[in-house]
Amino acid sequence: RLNEEIRRREKVIRIFPNEASVLRLIGALLHNIMKMDNR
Repeated sequence: RLNEEIRRREKVIRIFPNEASVLRLIGALLHNIMKMDNR
């Protein structure tokens, strides 16, 4: 599920400027998934 979401957003962004931006995206996605699972 996480990989699918990363790929979906990656298509919009195309190229990440640096590693930190990729880690921020993954962190935000994990945070959202955890929030949704805890409902």
